Amino acid sequence: MARGYFSAEKFLVLAPSRSQGAIKKLPKPNDARGFLEKIKNEKLFFQQRAKRKAGLSHAQPVYISKMPNRPKIKESKRQNELEQIAQKISVCQKCRLAATREKTVPGEGAAGAEYFVVGQGPGANEDKTGRPFIGRAGKLLTDLLALAGIDREKQTFITSIVKCLPTPPVNRKPKPDEIAACSHYLMEQIEIVGAKKIILLGDMAFKKFFPKDKFSDWRGKWRGKEGRQYFISYHPAAGIRFVKFKKILESDFKNLKCG
Repeated sequence: MARGYFSAEKFLVLAPSRSQGAIKKLPKPNDARGFLEKIKNEKLFFQQRAKRKAGLSHAQPVYISKMPNRPKIKESKRQNELEQIAQKISVCQKCRLAATREKTVPGEGAAGAEYFVVGQGPGANEDKTGRPFIGRAGKLLTDLLALAGIDREKQTFITSIVKCLPTPPVNRKPKPDEIAACSHYLMEQIEIVGAKKIILLGDMAFKKFFPKDKFSDWRGKWRGKEGRQYFISYHPAAGIRFVKFKKILESDFKNLKCG
């Protein structure tokens, strides 16, 4: 099959013929619209000529090669890598939580997300389903993101500092060795997704990235570190329990939009 080649300097269409094929050069157009129109016209010409030569095995419409859609290819690669990490997490036995979990909760969201959201750990609902933030706190998180103009499904990847339900007792804070056991999974996910804006929900998530600083000093603010921006606020679960914290969360996420 004849092929088209695109370069910065010229565009060639290789047309099929009974002999070895003819090469026709197209002059460089003055604008993108004219450029595309010329391609369309040339392609139509060869298709019509092929129809007139029906019955000849070599007569085929000209194939115009397209430039690869690199962002989609890259996102597909990211998705595959995230799935590989999720598989590793599903069989992880690095800490005591493996013995009591029902399902692992590696995280979910857009592979090339603009925002990377980090919580404390899965709750009972997440432990049953294997998905992050799906209970009442998850519904509040979705609403808070919307306040900031962020589409949860299209613009975020959501996970936690530990990938299994901390228990017993249920919903306790994860212990240092449990956080350490999951740390490399979390950091790999951040690198793969490539988000430069990270939202830290709650004191535990904040301490993972800023162990020497006070949560209260940075709550509701953006902070830079190693080429990324971090936004700090309460965990949505606090907003479910107390109206006061829900109002603070709403105020914080409005500020997130302005950051």
